[in-house]
Amino acid sequence: MCAFIDPWSTLHGPALLSHQVDPTRLIVVRPPLEALARVVVRMAESHAFAVIVVDTAGVPGAAQKGQWPTLSLDRWGTVVRRLALAVERADTTILLLTDSAQRRALPLPVSLRLEVESPAPKRWLVKVAKDRFGRVAPAIQAALAG
Repeated sequence: MCAFIDPWSTLHGPALLSHQVDPTRLIVVRPPLEALARVVVRMAESHAFAVIVVDTAGVPGAAQKGQWPTLSLDRWGTVVRRLALAVERADTTILLLTDSAQRRALPLPVSLRLEVESPAPKRWLVKVAKDRFGRVAPAIQAALAG
């Protein structure tokens, strides 16, 4: 099972189906912003999911334009540590989707950080900004077509 935590209600069902996502294996949770951290930690502690995707950004850049309320990630360092402890001995992967343009006091204490851009339609640029062993590594770029 996969959980997609979507406080912004931006997940588009028809797009998921067009990408062959099995809806019987996906649970979409739409908590209010003020409960987001608590909900994410509780879901991780349940050990019921192989993958938990947390959308903290909604539509990237929309918060800066005043279209969305902002979610400050300044206190999410503690949340990320609690998530790491919750899944330490579990077969669960947690993906935090954030907006790289959003300013924060400190980077989140994650073990792997990927920065993804779409410079052109159907073209993706992926930078490994921090490797999975916790070391900050030089960015590696890979162009993906698809």
